Amino acid sequence: DLVVADSLDAAHLGTYGYSRPTAPFLTEVADAGVTLERAISQTSWTLSSVVSLMTGLEQEAHGVMQIEQSLPADRLSTLGELFQSKGYRTVGLVQNAVIGEGTGLERGFDRYDYMRFTEEGAEDLVRAVGEEAAASARDQPLFMYVHVGPPHMPYRPPEPFRSRFAGGAPESRVVGSIRDTTDIMVEKSAPSHPDVIRLVELYDGHVAYADSVIRRSVEAFESEGRAGSPVLLVTADHGEAFMQHGAVGHNLFCYEPMVRVPWIIAAPGTLPAGRRVPGTGSLLDVLPTLAELFGLPSPDHRTSGVSLAPQLLGDGPIRDRPL
Repeated sequence: DLVVADSLDAAHLGTYGYSRPTAPFLTEVADAGVTLERAISQTSWTLSSVVSLMTGLEQEAHGVMQIEQSLPADRLSTLGELFQSKGYRTVGLVQNAVIGEGTGLERGFDRYDYMRFTEEGAEDLVRAVGEEAAASARDQPLFMYVHVGPPHMPYRPPEPFRSRFAGGAPESRVVGSIRDTTDIMVEKSAPSHPDVIRLVELYDGHVAYADSVIRRSVEAFESEGRAGSPVLLVTADHGEAFMQHGAVGHNLFCYEPMVRVPWIIAAPGTLPAGRRVPGTGSLLDVLPTLAELFGLPSPDHRTSGVSLAPQLLGDGPIRDRPL
């Protein structure tokens, strides 16, 4: 399973030192697997970033740099195509329409479906994960890409997540809407302003909601008759800023909070448990790393990323390189 949580800043996770318990399940995954101590995305918006993840190429190399562009059909192998060529059933379930069909990301997937960015969409996603796991339990191996909409703005998770971290700014009337984020930027509010504090509380609640959706998806996968635990890689397409550089969210700039992502992988029986890898990794490294771990064929193009399989297995830190 490859799980991408949209707009998940690694700095808001306990496994990366955050004080709030926003993601207990991801902490469990990290304890059972390997965590890169620092990982970055190649840009701060979804479509271009996911194409980089799926091809191992920077946006300048794959060419998808604007929202109306798509991945060319006549060149560049994708991660889905590599798994498909190895005999895997490939399934993509995404909660962001920006990466839906027509972007080229559906190439190599036997099923590629958009699930709405709503509570009902999340339930559809969890249900579809279980159905696909059951359908392929005995027939063939399964590669699944799940792109969870939360914690992308607006930060309006359902209860009990909405109220989970409330209390630090009782005077604020922020509700987590996109209008709230715009007003905060127009007013140039400092990170210590009550409205920014409340916005972070709501974002953290949305992170907790995303964590619960990921947990239930993995549980649905494991409960449907598949032997053993899945290999699980959890990351994000980009991070999220809260006025550290005068902006909220992502997409506007590529400051550290906007490109900082988690990179956590658990493979019981293959990778060590509780290992932390020093150095800086990248979303570009996902394709070559999974290709080595799963014995996939080489892509048709030379990737910008490198396989981190040796580091995941215990061979020291990630080597310094330009990113």
